[in-house]
Amino acid sequence: MPAEFAPTVFLNISANNLEGNFTNFILDETGKLTFKQNNTKNGSYLFTVAYICK
Repeated sequence: MPAEFAPTVFLNISANNLEGNFTNFILDETGKLTFKQNNTKNGSYLFTVAYICK
């Protein structure tokens, strides 16, 4: 993610993948998106998030 679009604060994002499994992501102030849980699966995840960027 380009630095100018990184959030100003740490974000916790809830999401579901296309198989209906629930997970959480972390979007930090540097713009890095990581899984919060260790039981991640490959696939597409659907989520919408709105935040104030830098």
